[in-house]
Amino acid sequence: MKLYIAYGSNTNHELMASRCPDAEFIGNTMIKNYRLEFHGKKNNSYLTIVPDKNSEIETAVWMISENDEKALDDYEGFPKLYRKEMFNITINGTPKQALIYIMNDGTEKALPSESYFNCVLDGYIDCGINTEQLFNAMFNAKQL
Repeated sequence: MKLYIAYGSNTNHELMASRCPDAEFIGNTMIKNYRLEFHGKKNNSYLTIVPDKNSEIETAVWMISENDEKALDDYEGFPKLYRKEMFNITINGTPKQALIYIMNDGTEKALPSESYFNCVLDGYIDCGINTEQLFNAMFNAKQL
């Protein structure tokens, strides 16, 4: 079992239950020095995080099994679309390391589909994550 950080559609509890049946929602954590952006093609973009020393994002933390990680690898298009990294986080006051997927270089900011945006919005509500960061990412994608 390992900790996994989610900031996009994998914050959605219903989708995670079907995709990763062993996953258990642990809580939320802040990731400093990163911001959310939608990257991809118009109406086919997904969230990623990009370095930004003036930002922080709230994320969901899950405990996942090896089988869950394999399912996430497939879902995230690893290693072609997303890469995996380990981040230092604090969860419930305790420092830990957790897996996170970050989109590979070579993609541009773009608007997501309405269904993807709403899926993530539902996930933020499921996890109690402040939705302002999601709406800011959407606003920034519209400024193209």
